[in-house]
Amino acid sequence: MGYLGHQDPVRDTTASFSIAGIGGGMSLRPSGGAERPPRAHAIRVTLSRWKLPEFIWGCAKVCPGATYTVTASYGRQPSESLLVASAGVISSANGYGCQNRQVGPMAFLYWMDNANATVIDVRTPEMFAAGHIAGAINIPVSLFDSVDNQTATVEGLPSDTALLFYCTTGVASRRAANATLGLLPEDVLIINLQDGIGSWIAAGYPLVMSHTPGLTTVALPEFKAILDFEETYDNVMLIDVRPRATFDADHIPGAVSIPVAMFDDAEQLPAAVAMLHSGKVLMFYCTMGAASLRAAQAAIASGLLPGSAVLYNLGGGFNDWADAGYTVVPTLAADVINEVDAVEFSFFGDADSVLLIDVRTPALFANSHIKGALNIPLGLFTTDIFAVLGQINATGATNLLFYCTMGVASRAAANATLASGLLPEGTMVVHLEEGFDSYKATGYPYVGVKRVVAATFKAVLDSESAADNVYLVDVRLLAQWTLSHIPSAVNIPMINFDDASLFNATVSALPVDKVLMFYCSQGVISQHAAEKSVASGILPVDVVIYVLDGGYATWTGAGYPVEALTPARM
Repeated sequence: MGYLGHQDPVRDTTASFSIAGIGGGMSLRPSGGAERPPRAHAIRVTLSRWKLPEFIWGCAKVCPGATYTVTASYGRQPSESLLVASAGVISSANGYGCQNRQVGPMAFLYWMDNANATVIDVRTPEMFAAGHIAGAINIPVSLFDSVDNQTATVEGLPSDTALLFYCTTGVASRRAANATLGLLPEDVLIINLQDGIGSWIAAGYPLVMSHTPGLTTVALPEFKAILDFEETYDNVMLIDVRPRATFDADHIPGAVSIPVAMFDDAEQLPAAVAMLHSGKVLMFYCTMGAASLRAAQAAIASGLLPGSAVLYNLGGGFNDWADAGYTVVPTLAADVINEVDAVEFSFFGDADSVLLIDVRTPALFANSHIKGALNIPLGLFTTDIFAVLGQINATGATNLLFYCTMGVASRAAANATLASGLLPEGTMVVHLEEGFDSYKATGYPYVGVKRVVAATFKAVLDSESAADNVYLVDVRLLAQWTLSHIPSAVNIPMINFDDASLFNATVSALPVDKVLMFYCSQGVISQHAAEKSVASGILPVDVVIYVLDGGYATWTGAGYPVEALTPARM
């Protein structure tokens, strides 16, 4: 196998192994009574029936009666042998050898891709339809549990393929897999996804939804669920059939405009249908649901879509979407300032080729800002607009998003940018109408000092403490901290932030890889300490800092836990 020895030359040996039962499981042992080499670090096993490799670490539980070829590698090669071990392609359980193996998502995918496998989803039909592993069939676990149906259900399974079971958590599918034992040949490979479909999703593997070809009108909850799901896998096209002016004013994010007039006109219908991505789920909407239904029906009647095309219509239309408070966005226009609210600003901020421009003072920017923003103070737009536009254009961004504290200064900067005539053609200028304050009030994340009430402060503290990801700083006097403080808080009195001879060392000692949380008696001096720390330039720009609004008094007033420094601890 070519492993490099630690200091010895490579020594590889191939030997025949026989099968011997040990306890409830199976083990590999060299034939002829020889001992298994104690320094073997990895064993490659090929099942003659499946023609697939299993990577085994140490002892292996195997299929009774199967023939194996085993290669043992001698010498030390930790990186590769550990990789083989961590890959864990197969780890069998409970003495059935090939039957009822418990595996993780990587191993499950391995067998899906490399074996002649039947994948069985034992959840309810409703859960299956909402999202399942591609290629799976749905056999609810109730059929395996039922005394009347169990035998017929198991006998209906193919015995010439590997059987791969899964459910939500791995429990029901293991029960279904157990039900097959004794009813199928012993050499049928039976595998269970140990932690269920949740582990599959967490590993980043995709799901698919069950769709009925043709047109289905659905209500808002189902429409949004399908849209959200299919957007995850870039498998949807959202079509707004309202007039273009209406679409430009506000539409569902990600929608394209194909007005219903094109579907109504026999001459324009082929062009309208040609714009549809028939390989994706097609989702139509209009104002109230009638025009989009007509458009979708016309697309099907044209005969230009494949018979497998899946179309949905939003029954209550855009009105239902907007009334539910879901995000809507305007169409951006060139050569004007596109005024947007915080929700829309956040949406455009996630788009491609975006430059966020914060026009506040460097001190305010250092204190807090939207992550990724570039600080270009307002004064530079009037004193050195050519240098500013050179800096902006050098980024190659085609969408410029301006903001300040309340929206006044950033509007002036956006106006100056447009009036310069120096922007490349097609550049969009977006302005946060009510400023950074509205952005923070909406609850969107940002970098810098976050002043929060006691309940939020405690929630963040508890969450980050569980991950050992927080550093809690009490800036009160040592005597106050000794008397009583929030559990886990360290005492760094305010003098350390006010005294120039102590300041740099104090801030440099803060663990910037953790969330920093400050508090004092009333919330004033801790805010000052946090802001000075951020403005120093010593901390990274993406540091996360919280300050307890109202200070320690609001913490104790809410009845949250405190502790004192006992004599033993002193």
